[in-house]
Amino acid sequence: MAQHEISVQVRETFWLSGKNLRIGVESDGEVLGEIRISKSSLDWIPKGSKTAQGHASWEDFVKLMEKRMRRPPASSGRRRRARQPRSSGT
Repeated sequence: MAQHEISVQVRETFWLSGKNLRIGVESDGEVLGEIRISKSSLDWIPKGSKTAQGHASWEDFVKLMEKRMRRPPASSGRRRRARQPRSSGT
């Protein structure tokens, strides 16, 4: 399994105002890209790119995470069977 490295050191609470918080993301020692967090959104800048290739408002990010949390875990190896509608009895 890949070894991921993310390092953030925050000594006290701070509020973003006019600047992005930049977080570098690495896997097995290889730089994957950078996440930029602003007051209004999240941006993903892959390694070697100068511009964001992924953008989500905070509302979009919440929807994405909620959608992903409703799915069964990918590592379970089992798929959930679809519920069959109940017959009305007629």
